Formats: sequence, structure tokens, C-alpha cells
Amino acid sequence: MTHISGWASQATSPVPRWQPVRRGVCRAIFGWVAQVKRAAVNETKREIRSAVAATCKELGYVRKGSTWYRRQAETLAVMNLQGSLYGHAFYLNVCLWFPSIEDTEFPKSHLCHVVTRADRLVSNDSQLTEALSMQTHPIERKALLAGFVREVDFYLQACTTIASCRYLPGKHLIDKSLVRGSAQQLLASSA
Repeated sequence: MTHISGWASQATSPVPRWQPVRRGVCRAIFGWVAQVKRAAVNETKREIRSAVAATCKELGYVRKGSTWYRRQAETLAVMNLQGSLYGHAFYLNVCLWFPSIEDTEFPKSHLCHVVTRADRLVSNDSQLTEALSMQTHPIERKALLAGFVREVDFYLQACTTIASCRYLPGKHLIDKSLVRGSAQQLLASSA
């Protein structure tokens, strides 16, 4: 084996000398690409959150975390932006809380008495899913999300009282939702 200034010659070395350098360069490039993608995804997430937040604020909701609350006559309207565990997407949860059952100022959305997803209520569910999954242009996304939040709010406003939940359009919200047992009893007793 020949030594040239401390290195074994290429003929006897099992791995070419340039390969570790190439691996390092590849890792650096892939790391940079991943970092750019993460930055783009984070920016898109911020855009989605701000579009929903601006519309909810305009409609009179109060924000706590990623959930918006509005007191109504006999109900509490709740909208929650939930991130997907399996990809770069969001879900808009639409909920009602009945203070006559339990009075809580800021209930968790998954514990509300009436719970559904916005895509079950809106007229064009595929367009909402597309806007919440970061597949649209930012300007178009903002306008779409504002329209969808207003459409969902229409159903929540229709449920300001327990009695109004029995008639359209409030009944549509109740029919498309998971209704907890205590709320089922309350809605049945107000009939």
C-alpha cells in the first residue's frame, strides 16, 4: 500500500476519497430544501390562521388559542381551527355550547354539546378542503376562507336560542352534528 502524505492510495482504499464530501454536500442541500419547504408551510399556516381570525373578529368572536367564541342569547357559538396530524391541512370545527347545561366561558371545542366540521355544512365542501389544505393561491384562499367562515356563522347565528335549533337553518346544523346526550335531552325538552 502506498502512502501519499498520510493518505492511502485510491487503488487500495475501499471507499473513494470524494464520497464522504459528496454525502455531506447532499445532506446540506437536502437540509436546505427541507428548511425552505418548512418555511413555506409555516407561512401558509399563518395565512390560513389570519384569514379565519380576521373574519371571526369581524363577526364578533373572541379568540382564545386557535378557538373563537361568541356569546349568543342562549348558546355559545364556537369555531376551532384544528391542524391535521397527517399532512399540511386544517379542519374548521363548528360547535355549540349550551350554558344552561353547564356554564363555562371558554369550553374546549371537542367537549362542546354540538360538534361538527365545517365541510359538512358548507355548500362547496371540496373547495373548503382545498383552501384549508394549502393548495390555493394566498389571495384566493383568504377570500374563500372568509366566505366559508361567514357561511358557517350563518348556521351558528340561526342557533341563538335552544328553540331556534329546532327550525331551519338551525336544524340543519343539529342534523349534521354530533349531539351529546345532555344536549339531546335539552333539545327534546324544548320541543
